[in-house]
Amino acid sequence: MHAFINTAIIAAAPSQYLWAGLGDTCAKYYEATISSRGEELEHFNALGVQMSRQCLDPLLQYGAQAMADNRNRHCSYALEQTVLAVIVTTGLVSILITRNHTADYNSGLAHSVFYTMTTLPHFEETHLHGAVVGFGVLPLLLCDGQMEEVERIYQFNQAVGLPVSLAQLEISPEQMESLLPLIPKTKDVAHYPYPVTVPMLKQAFAQLEARNRLDQNI
Repeated sequence: MHAFINTAIIAAAPSQYLWAGLGDTCAKYYEATISSRGEELEHFNALGVQMSRQCLDPLLQYGAQAMADNRNRHCSYALEQTVLAVIVTTGLVSILITRNHTADYNSGLAHSVFYTMTTLPHFEETHLHGAVVGFGVLPLLLCDGQMEEVERIYQFNQAVGLPVSLAQLEISPEQMESLLPLIPKTKDVAHYPYPVTVPMLKQAFAQLEARNRLDQNI
């Protein structure tokens, strides 16, 4: 019936939970818009997809400050706006675009990357769901050819400390290559506007590794 959000409690909580929430919430917009692309949506689905923009914009504006405030146990306006996006907006969007008789717009390639990585032994013991999904947004955007968005999310992830490289997830390029064939088989990309293929994924991860090397050489 009601949801009570006490941001003072959240401000005092360990910051890794807000941190992971940023990654999971950021993915919602990209996954919803790509998964529903080119389709005639029912009213509730269309409303949810349009609302998903509010899962992204407040994070880009307030996320880095919210993380700093959380670490300092400061209940700020930036923290409140970020928490509302992570909890309220994402919850509403998820309900509106949830699975129905024709499609599921609630997931996509970023989650597929996470679930594939969880096949590695002990991976979930050391890596939070949302943080890995936040990383998965980068190959999602690379596969989709949204190069400006790749750079924007790469910089956002760096600003809030979300992973931008396989090394930060303790995965070697060789391990990732062995996991790539599993990604197209996940239900998260079963309803997608185009087939997700291993060559496409291989190129995306190679591009991401190249971007990381560029960073290291600066």
